[in-house]
Amino acid sequence: MSLKQRLGLAAEPVFLMDGSAFIYRGFFANRNMQRSDGFPTNSLVVVSRVLLRILREERPRYFAFVQDGKGPNFRHEIFPLYKANRDATPEDLVRQLDPIHRMVRALGLRLEVSQGCEADDCIASLAARFAAEHPVIIVSGDKDLKQCLGPNVYMWDPASKEEKLVSEADFTAESGVTPAQWPDVQALIGDTSDNIPGVPGIGPKTARQIFSICPSLEDIRDHFVLLPPKMQAKLQAHLENMFTWRELTTLRRDFCPGVTLDDLRVRPLDAATCALLTEEFELFALRRELAALDRLQAAEADLPEEFLDAGSIREDAQPAAGKKAAAEQASLPLAQPVRSGRATSQMSLLDAMPQESAPALDDVAALPDCGGARVALIWAHGDREAPYLAVEGADGSSLGEWQW
Repeated sequence: MSLKQRLGLAAEPVFLMDGSAFIYRGFFANRNMQRSDGFPTNSLVVVSRVLLRILREERPRYFAFVQDGKGPNFRHEIFPLYKANRDATPEDLVRQLDPIHRMVRALGLRLEVSQGCEADDCIASLAARFAAEHPVIIVSGDKDLKQCLGPNVYMWDPASKEEKLVSEADFTAESGVTPAQWPDVQALIGDTSDNIPGVPGIGPKTARQIFSICPSLEDIRDHFVLLPPKMQAKLQAHLENMFTWRELTTLRRDFCPGVTLDDLRVRPLDAATCALLTEEFELFALRRELAALDRLQAAEADLPEEFLDAGSIREDAQPAAGKKAAAEQASLPLAQPVRSGRATSQMSLLDAMPQESAPALDDVAALPDCGGARVALIWAHGDREAPYLAVEGADGSSLGEWQW
């Protein structure tokens, strides 16, 4: 079931993926994955697999792959030692950025590289811009992005050991603070990975106690005497610095000003470029997934709008002969398909021929119970003629066939 269905979303969600996080995660997940000549492919493979899973299972209309750009950003002007403790980006990771970009574009997705800020600022900006009209799903597990959670904004990590889907209510129940308070909390706790000092001696538990009394940094400063003496002792020397740390932990929402919703619209994958990438980087295991996605998009190319909700067309709904043909086709290199009119001619049904005497049907209520059954639509006489509909029974025999 798609996230749209699970969350009961009325409008098409906008997916904003923290690309940099998945690039790094893929790189460190398997350091030995490489092409036959030694060129590293670990990040490329992991990112491609995650993207293909999202495209196949979620069928997104709007998607952006957001990545950190090069060089310092506005946070370095505030605090020159920001992220100064980090090692240089591994060269084997840098070498994969160009092929990753090529793959993202070939899959029909928007690539956004941050300038003067971080990818998180771009995601926060786009989430704030589109959440009024569309649900926003931030594809990430990064704690910094939790401040973006809201009534129409969710976080989803499909690549963790256990899938994580977090709403605003989930976050507040777990942390004891709201997403709006999260930058203040992080300012006190600090962040060793970003070299943000924070206040010594204050961890998540103490911070939660402080914010239950004073809900913001301003309240801590203005109502300092309300805090217990032990907390006052820890905070006393940092009442000014904590506001600097908050500038570092707060995500900006004024970047990517020229990016529109239409810019994020998912396009059909470029099968020819995907074929070149799988050949160039020896991504042979991805061929089947790419071919399956290409067939799925082809089958949806000319369907009415009401049939295009995520999960409306499934690979396992193909008839048996169609599955056999699909498997044979998927084992071959991708090629740019030739399409005219509706794309249903791309599906070979081999010997799956319907009953020519099948009765006409124009009312779905006349169908038997299809729960748990396989259902097939077969265009036996071309895509401009009425299709046939078949429903399979529990024992594998046909419950019936109709001309739709």
